[in-house]
Amino acid sequence: MTFKVHYENKTALLFFATTNFWCQGTFLKGNECISPENVLSEIESSSADEFLKNANGFFNLVFQNSGTLFAAVDCVRSLPLFYSVKNENFYISDSAQWIAETTGRKEFDGLAQMEFKCTGYVTGEDTLIPEIKQIQAGEYIQVSENGGTFEIKKKNYFVFAHTEPAERLPETDYMKQLDSAIDVCIDNLIKFAGGRQIVLPLSGGRDSRLIAMKLAERKYENILCYTYGSENNHESSVSRQVADALGLKWFFIKYDNDIPAFLYDSDTGRGYQRMAHNYVSLPHLQDMFAVYKLKESNIVDADSVFVPGHTGDFISGGHIPSITFMEGLNKNVLVGAVYGKHYSLTCNLPGKSVKNLRNRIQMELNPKDGLLSSVEFADSYEAWDWKNRQAKFIVNSVRVYDFLGFSWWLPFWDRNFLEFWEKVPLKYRFERVLYNGFVDSMSEKHGIPVCKKVRTKTYYAIRKIPFLRSLKKWRDSFFSKFAFYNRSLLEKKKSASFIKDSFTEDMIRNYCKYTNELNGLRIYFFLAGLKESKTCK
Repeated sequence: MTFKVHYENKTALLFFATTNFWCQGTFLKGNECISPENVLSEIESSSADEFLKNANGFFNLVFQNSGTLFAAVDCVRSLPLFYSVKNENFYISDSAQWIAETTGRKEFDGLAQMEFKCTGYVTGEDTLIPEIKQIQAGEYIQVSENGGTFEIKKKNYFVFAHTEPAERLPETDYMKQLDSAIDVCIDNLIKFAGGRQIVLPLSGGRDSRLIAMKLAERKYENILCYTYGSENNHESSVSRQVADALGLKWFFIKYDNDIPAFLYDSDTGRGYQRMAHNYVSLPHLQDMFAVYKLKESNIVDADSVFVPGHTGDFISGGHIPSITFMEGLNKNVLVGAVYGKHYSLTCNLPGKSVKNLRNRIQMELNPKDGLLSSVEFADSYEAWDWKNRQAKFIVNSVRVYDFLGFSWWLPFWDRNFLEFWEKVPLKYRFERVLYNGFVDSMSEKHGIPVCKKVRTKTYYAIRKIPFLRSLKKWRDSFFSKFAFYNRSLLEKKKSASFIKDSFTEDMIRNYCKYTNELNGLRIYFFLAGLKESKTCK
């Protein structure tokens, strides 16, 4: 029985290997970068488990010793690892594609494929191929030989979980703590960048704006901001306004009708999608063309560090459901909230499929019986979101930078930022009250106009009415049975979207009967291409 370790991506990120230790990425300990050699030394002198408890950064690692293999990913699975067992061999790799090709396993699981069509990713430890598993966010596995088989033990060394404080501090105190936590995260970014060019995908939202403002305050000199899309779109206008207010360089990449051919027909577009999906995630295409153009035109330095704002809105409480403070919360309501929000990209599923998917959600959530408090409800919902949508869909978008040979850093997934938000009262996290107030206050200090939406108690009361919450979903489900309605809806969304040029009329025509959503359209188009590539081989 043997362990077979294989790394595919060794270019953009720091890769280190010895005869028994492999790792990718950057490790921090006590907010200081430590070398792979020191990581290995700490693991050998104490244990990998002890090291991970306080490890920060973006990394994966594999350590083999005396018939045992230990493997882990960071707190948001930014550098995933996959594994499989076949013919007395244990395969582990950063590429699920390599494992599939090496083991000859390529048949899809029906339920996982259905889930992928509904969400854009596969949840839990699974992939589209049932024999290939993945290590989840904040998790490690320990594999040992036991009586001619491999025994696999899994453990979470980090869990993103909110704890309601016994004593609530004034909001101003939390603002000061938030400011300090962000400063530490930005300092860690600056240490990693080490003077290299920092490239910010600067949108019109608060997350990327906060990073830009903090870097400007630190007077980091080598910064380039960029945005993209249709000419004169709203996002780019706000982005430029922010960059100008902060005195930062700004660049715009125009999207046009050539985008679909680049994404779906060129060797570059197809090659990126093959590399990024890993039989788990819909490849992130939104900014692929923009980053490619920045590289091709030599607008960014070859050793630059891309710093996207993933995902301050989620961490600060932006995904907590509006029903969190209702009475009568239980596991059925929790499962329904997850299903209703995240399983919406495919229409008209058979009742049996819906039941199977809801059971899948419940098995992973494993909520207690009886009533759930608002804190328990929000925590369970966010834990599912963190391990699945955030790790496998949102953060997986950094594969764009990997593929094109660039480094990257995610300040909001620095453990200093996570640990701050774990202790903030639910009252200040719900609807991002604390976070939005903090960013808006900073924006005003820097002379950046802030558009504040005033939401009344009536607004929140209406959102909690079950009938009204289900009305839109019922409408879409009813009308989606008619392909002409889906096509009309998708065309409307396409015309209003700043990424509208990513779709052709043929794409809409071919798959509109399955979906009302643009990401749903991408899923069906992607799966068709994936099946075709399997057939060709």
